[in-house]
Amino acid sequence: MEQEVTAFIQKKHLLTKGATVMVGVSGGPDSMALLHYLCEKRATWDLHLIAVSVDHQLRGQQSREDVLYVEKMCKAWDVDFAGGAVDVKAYKKRTHAGTQQACRILRYQFFEEQMKTYQADYLALAHHGDDQVETLLMRLTRVADAQQFSGIPLTRPFAGGMIIRPFLCVTRQQIDAYLAKHGIVPRLDPSNLETDYTRNYFRKYVVPLLRNKNTNIHHTQQHLSETLHEDEVFLREEARKMAKKVITCNQNSHTVSFEITAFQSYPTALQRRVYHLILNYLYQSLPKNLHICMKRIFLRCSTVQMELPVLIFPMGLR
Repeated sequence: MEQEVTAFIQKKHLLTKGATVMVGVSGGPDSMALLHYLCEKRATWDLHLIAVSVDHQLRGQQSREDVLYVEKMCKAWDVDFAGGAVDVKAYKKRTHAGTQQACRILRYQFFEEQMKTYQADYLALAHHGDDQVETLLMRLTRVADAQQFSGIPLTRPFAGGMIIRPFLCVTRQQIDAYLAKHGIVPRLDPSNLETDYTRNYFRKYVVPLLRNKNTNIHHTQQHLSETLHEDEVFLREEARKMAKKVITCNQNSHTVSFEITAFQSYPTALQRRVYHLILNYLYQSLPKNLHICMKRIFLRCSTVQMELPVLIFPMGLR
């Protein structure tokens, strides 16, 4: 596994020598393997490592012990440690967010704070190839829009640095073998076994069926995710060029307008994306069901010739 991850990092240019790397570590198998791997490469790449661990306070003493375990291992491996706790229950009550969504939002807020404190270049996360397969399958069953059908990004800008995911090239089985090889006994979250969560259901029942047909499905899905991302980046750039040519913004009347015939002369794929650009420009927070209204407008503009020469959108509060 070590050689495969190293080759992946070099091929994708995920790290630079002398970088400060923050590592998200829960104490579970994936993140402990990633932290250990980076420790092994620390001298070769001249890395400054900081492990960051978050207690979501959902499992009482058990989750507190997870953070303490990470801190203990960091001392043994001579890694700087930053730990913290977030109040997921209070956030859910205040925002009505789901448990997993609330955990993610608060966790990334803590990561962002620590990234800025340490002026880190990278935040390394331990998502792996099986996670990628699960994510794409889940989105395949939920979305019907190509713009929304995407996998876990290999990299993305974050808090003045970059999120990287070096383990997207390997499987959970490879990670387990790596842990056994190095005698690392991670913490286990029992909620990961509950199939009430959609991801866990796919993990237990769906992915194994697909892996029986293609043992390298994680490589296939990673390639799919990357090519989808590349295509979407290109289409969005073309949509921005189109918007500059056909869209008129009037700050005084707080409207955005365009001439329908000119708009319809462009490919449908670009029209859809320009609608999204318009919405992102007009609204800081999209009104409820606005996307449904936009879909109806789009269908109307695409199927019939409208009598009005210009379609006008009011500007929302920003």
